[in-house]
Amino acid sequence: MTWEIRVWHEVEGERSRISIEAGINVPDNVISDVAGSYWFEEVQGEADWTDGEPFDGGDGAPNQRLQG
Repeated sequence: MTWEIRVWHEVEGERSRISIEAGINVPDNVISDVAGSYWFEEVQGEADWTDGEPFDGGDGAPNQRLQG
């Protein structure tokens, strides 16, 4: 079984927009996994992240409001 999924992103200033094109037969979890992997590798990977950098401005503990 094969699916055709197209993913790309655009950067405008300090914001990024991810776009996904997929057929209606592609399962939601596949689209979600592809989008997450793309975002991590292509968009977030462009930034200079460090392992100790907090994402919520706190002491490095995960923000309880963030949901996956």
